[in-house]
Amino acid sequence: MNLFSPETKALLSRGFSDYGFCFHDILESTQSECLSMYQKSHEKKWVILANEQTQGRGRYARTWQSPPGVNLYVSLVDDNFFGKEIGYLNLFYGILLFEAVSSVLGSHRNQLTLKWPNDLYFYDKKLAGILLQSLEEGMQKLILGIGINVYAQREQIPQIGTSLLLENPDLEANARISILEKLLSSLQKEHRQEYLHNPKLLLNRFWEYSAGTQKRNYLYSCHFYSHTGVLDKIHPDGTIDILTQDAQRIHLTT
Repeated sequence: MNLFSPETKALLSRGFSDYGFCFHDILESTQSECLSMYQKSHEKKWVILANEQTQGRGRYARTWQSPPGVNLYVSLVDDNFFGKEIGYLNLFYGILLFEAVSSVLGSHRNQLTLKWPNDLYFYDKKLAGILLQSLEEGMQKLILGIGINVYAQREQIPQIGTSLLLENPDLEANARISILEKLLSSLQKEHRQEYLHNPKLLLNRFWEYSAGTQKRNYLYSCHFYSHTGVLDKIHPDGTIDILTQDAQRIHLTT
């Protein structure tokens, strides 16, 4: 089933009736469109999907390469249940992303790893990323933007990246739909309650899902500076320490 088919649109609208879905063949950016829709109607929890982006956005104003018809590009309005605990917010969304993507991977799941704060790597190559954008004072509401390379071919994405299909040729035909459904289900209020009342669980689960970055050196960007190292510690506030190749300990904050 195609993500943009009438059947899928009806299925998502019925299954997640509290959201307002907008499907676009092509957009400059799902993030920008989501902001525009929110400004027109604050009451709706908008979900903006595009088959292609011409100006996809990542963290630190980077572009996200967005070829047509092969990946998942989605931005949605969400309530911030974590208040000013931005560190927890990043970890929470990273965990949801990991679980949604791993649900279609089968035996390849052990090659998936989170990289702080919320990037996803597959076979040590960039697979997916998250962009958070505040909508209100105090971040009571925000836009969650997600880009996942699903069926992209080698020539369609940067050399430092990969797609689910490139590493797993047996990937199911409905992977984009399955991942989106899992994400939306995980964003329901009852699912996040376990983390709200138990921050230690949030930290422990992120630590579990970021196992790959505890063994190998990754590049971390923080406040426009870059450091390469292995993840060494997650602090109670969601910040981390990495150990560089020359044995320096560096503390990173979002």
